[in-house]
Amino acid sequence: MAHRYLILIPRGSRNQLAIGEIAAATGLTGHHSIGSFHVLTDAAKPPLTFPNGLIVGDLFDLHGVGPAITALDAADAAALSHQTVDTLLNRYWGSYAAIVNEAGRPSILRDPSGSMPCYYSNTAHAIAFASDAELLVAAGLVSPRIDWGLVAQTLYANDLPLRETALEGVTELLAGNMASITDEGVTTSSRWSPWDFVAHDLSLSPDEQAERLERVVHNCIRSWGATHNKAVLAVSGGLDSVQSQSRERTGSIYSAVCCR
Repeated sequence: MAHRYLILIPRGSRNQLAIGEIAAATGLTGHHSIGSFHVLTDAAKPPLTFPNGLIVGDLFDLHGVGPAITALDAADAAALSHQTVDTLLNRYWGSYAAIVNEAGRPSILRDPSGSMPCYYSNTAHAIAFASDAELLVAAGLVSPRIDWGLVAQTLYANDLPLRETALEGVTELLAGNMASITDEGVTTSSRWSPWDFVAHDLSLSPDEQAERLERVVHNCIRSWGATHNKAVLAVSGGLDSVQSQSRERTGSIYSAVCCR
């Protein structure tokens, strides 16, 4: 089930946002306050909370196989509070948006998989992040106007990730990126790169590499299957099918993903 959320960071010294009215207009029922920002969520699943932030979506332990984490124990919450981004990227995986309040400065991290959408808009009264542009419109923060120049650019650069969207005033936070709120607005930085994982280990044979990939894919499928009753899975070739020696094994992995 898709998770919907709306993150609101008021601008200026006075909070002019009518949170109750926005919740009613968007249909979001959960309300959480972290530092200077408000987080509205649907009833699909309550967010995971830690002392200086929360996580919306599905979070899994990197080395475990099982359903998504439903609560953080004291040790995990403390680790996330101390080094939130490094801990999330090194000890967990999933489909999530993490909201962090560090020294009064809110930041939003979108998970590297990109399966949890994240769009934002900088308005006169608030900086808002949402799982979909419809929520920004329903909240009265964005008036839907098509940016025809971006439509043409998107068609030209098909399948390439772009921060800009075809809606004026709506920007996408790319996968693995973090948005930090400053006095000037929003600044973004990349916190994860696939190139950190493409080093070739010469000690492993092609069959051993394919077996490692197969194990990771199967563990991911089992974890998602234990979390949701129904799921649609897709897989592309990408970096895992570069070596011709591994193509046969990779093909069997693709079949396993599609048939489970």
